[in-house]
Amino acid sequence: LSDKYKEYYSTEEGKAQLLDKLVEQKIFVQEAKIKKLDKTEKFKKNMKIAEENELADMYIKQEILESVKVEDKDLKADYEKNKENYKTNEEVKASHILIYTPAEATEADKKAAKEKAEAVLKEVLEGKTPFEDLAKANSEDPGSKESGGDLGYFEKDKMVAEFANAAFAGEIGKVIPNVVESQYGYHIIKVTDKKAAGYKSYEDVKSEIESALIEKKRTEKYEKMMAELKKKYKVQ
Repeated sequence: LSDKYKEYYSTEEGKAQLLDKLVEQKIFVQEAKIKKLDKTEKFKKNMKIAEENELADMYIKQEILESVKVEDKDLKADYEKNKENYKTNEEVKASHILIYTPAEATEADKKAAKEKAEAVLKEVLEGKTPFEDLAKANSEDPGSKESGGDLGYFEKDKMVAEFANAAFAGEIGKVIPNVVESQYGYHIIKVTDKKAAGYKSYEDVKSEIESALIEKKRTEKYEKMMAELKKKYKVQ
């Protein structure tokens, strides 16, 4: 069962439901035997198919799925060989307070929004109230408001140009000292961290490499084994 169903069937209600289903199945089996359905040709044919399917699945599991292993040295070699695939661009982590201006905003609306943003920026720069609290109280970005304006890490091309340029030029731990205007409105930006361009570490991508390498080796083994078996059994 999937984790979702395992969690449900571990509850008292789930266990009771599961027990009911098992009881129902046992009842149907007894009734089927009374009607001698297990003696019919259809039943025997279905059992033969089920037996063949189970044997084939067991063989594949034993000879391919469980037999293919990869060592740590293979994973490291693959990582070095394909390191360019794990290249990362420079990233910035920032928080912001957005005073939103809709596309249809008038000049008067924009002026009012900018004045509000500048007033909030003044509060931020005074440092009496934490940036996160001011973001929760004033930001009009529903995606980051509740997390205190936190936007997480992002690459430069993932944000609108005006915002990205300001954030990437800012200093870690500092608030950009001026309101930044974009198509969404007026931003007050705090740069919280930066990551230089580089490569994902081996540990970060190890499981990804392992899955891909095992799948590749399984496919290769399956194709080779199948070609040999078709020859063995003279498949035309």
